[in-house]
Amino acid sequence: MRTEKRQMLTFYAIVSLFTGIDMGLMIGLFWSSLQITGSPLALGLVLCVSVLLPFSLQRLARRGGKAWVPGLRQTLLARMLGFLLVLGGALAGLFHALYGFVLIALLVGLLGFFTTSTLEAVNTRFTLAKLASSASSARWMQTAIQLGAFGGAALGGLALERFGIDRFVPLFCATASLAALLVLLSPLGRLQGERAAVAAPQGREGHDAQLQHGQTLRALCLGLGMIGFHIGAFNTLTPVIYQTLRHWSAADFGLASGVAGVGAFLAAVLPTARLPEYLPPLLIVLMDAVLVYSGTAAVSIGACLLIGYSINHLRIQLRKKLIDLARSPADADRIASVSAFYYLLLQSAAPLVLAGLITERLFGHQAAPLVFVLVALALLLSVLVLPRLVGQPVRALAEPG
Repeated sequence: MRTEKRQMLTFYAIVSLFTGIDMGLMIGLFWSSLQITGSPLALGLVLCVSVLLPFSLQRLARRGGKAWVPGLRQTLLARMLGFLLVLGGALAGLFHALYGFVLIALLVGLLGFFTTSTLEAVNTRFTLAKLASSASSARWMQTAIQLGAFGGAALGGLALERFGIDRFVPLFCATASLAALLVLLSPLGRLQGERAAVAAPQGREGHDAQLQHGQTLRALCLGLGMIGFHIGAFNTLTPVIYQTLRHWSAADFGLASGVAGVGAFLAAVLPTARLPEYLPPLLIVLMDAVLVYSGTAAVSIGACLLIGYSINHLRIQLRKKLIDLARSPADADRIASVSAFYYLLLQSAAPLVLAGLITERLFGHQAAPLVFVLVALALLLSVLVLPRLVGQPVRALAEPG
């Protein structure tokens, strides 16, 4: 059992490492997008396509009776080779040309989708193999992601400032390829897959991957996706509100982001608070209103602590419910694929949709506060109302018969 626990901790360290690398590279992509196009909309469009493409292929393969879900080792191999290709493109100067940027961003988005879905599937298999409860798996996974995101964003920003985009991208790509190779050579992926497959009960032959009550799965994944959309809204609209409407400094925006990050981290590492189900999404709506309508920078920034805490608390609870739906490794693969699709797609779509809404041709910058609060209300409806309309999560597979 000690060996298995050690493997779990190693896995979560790998999640943090991969998340940090991907987050750092995303900073470079946003920087290049702004340099080349003058807008993050191009990157948002490319990332949306990069999520839609693999998910659509997976759906087509499943309808054809074939399971097309890469395992951990296949994903590691794809990351190693994929980031080597990105490294080659960066060294060839493709980041400075629009077509090259689109190709590289598409490849990074594809790798991000497969990495996210595969790691989520492995995490769910911990519960299937009785190595951890769904609550523990959800909390540890979110803690690892949060640590990786913080570290990657910080190191990415520092490295980009010091080395410039031409040396920044090769550095991160070489690190990503080397990290994938080292994990690929370890027995971690094979051992987890074997244990999960042995421990998990199998459903009816030929229907192993078919979840009952798919509407419940989609409702939970939509709630998770709306969290991603809200995060995209924060990153898109808060700079407009702080800079254009309130005339506050970039330091104020950086502090607001940092305080939100602290709140999210506290939700991940502190003991789970027994909050009523309606309280976190309601707090998000109220604190979003304080964030965007307060005329005092300190009050607005302070609201970000509760926003970050509530968002991450909600995300942990949704992830736990999704893990509880799985009854087999095939369930884990499908749940991970669908949840990654909703989250990454909506997070990528946020800059496209919201930046378009607040253009002068539509509602203008002055509508940014109202749009931000409406996003929070949509999140509240997606996590409180929609799951009740489709029914509560129940057993994922039909009983063998």
